[in-house]
Amino acid sequence: MRTDIHKPTEPTGDETTPARWQWAVIDTMDGPANASLILDGDSPRNFSRVNRASIARHGLIAREIPTVIDKVVASGETRSQYVALADDKIAHLIGVPILGPSGAVHAVAVWTGNYGEPLPRIPIIGAAEWNGSGIVAATNAAMFLLRTPAGDALTGHTIPEILSAFDSIERDGFLAMFNLPTVATPTDHWSGVATLADEAGQRHDVHIVTRATLVNGERRVRAVVADITGAATPGRPDLTLAAFRHVPVPGGHALALADLKTGFIHEWMVAPNSVLASWRHHNPQFHPDDHIDVINAVFTLAAGLQATIDTSVRVRFAEDAEWMHIDAHWTRILDGDRPQALIDITPRGKIPVPVVADCQVCQEMAAATTKTAPRP
Repeated sequence: MRTDIHKPTEPTGDETTPARWQWAVIDTMDGPANASLILDGDSPRNFSRVNRASIARHGLIAREIPTVIDKVVASGETRSQYVALADDKIAHLIGVPILGPSGAVHAVAVWTGNYGEPLPRIPIIGAAEWNGSGIVAATNAAMFLLRTPAGDALTGHTIPEILSAFDSIERDGFLAMFNLPTVATPTDHWSGVATLADEAGQRHDVHIVTRATLVNGERRVRAVVADITGAATPGRPDLTLAAFRHVPVPGGHALALADLKTGFIHEWMVAPNSVLASWRHHNPQFHPDDHIDVINAVFTLAAGLQATIDTSVRVRFAEDAEWMHIDAHWTRILDGDRPQALIDITPRGKIPVPVVADCQVCQEMAAATTKTAPRP
């Protein structure tokens, strides 16, 4: 019978290496009854059975892992347990909660080793949660891994703001979590790898696992994120997306990619010094008399009834802001299971700068725009 329950990793000179291989991360985003393995060491797993984890190779330990998970989810705190094995050996199990921004336990990191063995350092694992409008709340760890602006870790970010950091991601699966029920049934779980670069230009692969759940009757999309650089086949950059991000945008215009099954804009392109840059940091609010025009445009293009549509609507980005008039030319550019539209947006009249006066991010963007704007 095996007694070396946990064989320490050979020294490599990198103190983080043992931790990456000695932890199993268990998804509990929809409660412990639906727990699944999403990370085995630093190897991603696609909602696998918990007993498939490397730490569950010993039968007696495998039987106790669900108990530890239940205790962690119920308490929201670290829990440990000892298991008696053959030959007077004792195994030690520890479960550590990965708390989401609302305090729910999104996942449990589980480690097992011999009695008295020092606990390895846990890898950085983040958690996030999107509401039905696509606004995310996230932990500091998630914001670090997703490379969103420093110092703005707990404020809301939009779908295009989050996706703008990625060089590649399987967008169809991610966006399907947010499908409008009147257009297509939303999926209840998805996992994939996003590739992005840090401030120094180093590429990272981030494993993102999402699951839908109900919170006070409202559908939410929860996520767990972890850096798995070097553990999986690197994703290839999306060349079409890279080309779109480098398209010259005329002054005073903005280009947007809209997913017609969700109604979400997921890419936003403006000139580097445009005052429209901060528009992607907030979801637009449409005038009650104009909102139906936007809905009709989305549904008409999604159904393939027209290839192009023009709209002229009033929009704002905060409840107390003045309405702005914008003209938009919509072009359906992609058919198939995930129809898309390219929108050319032209504001009419004065544009407030910053677009939301009391938003620090908008203020910073406005200041940067002023510094980079060409002199007359």
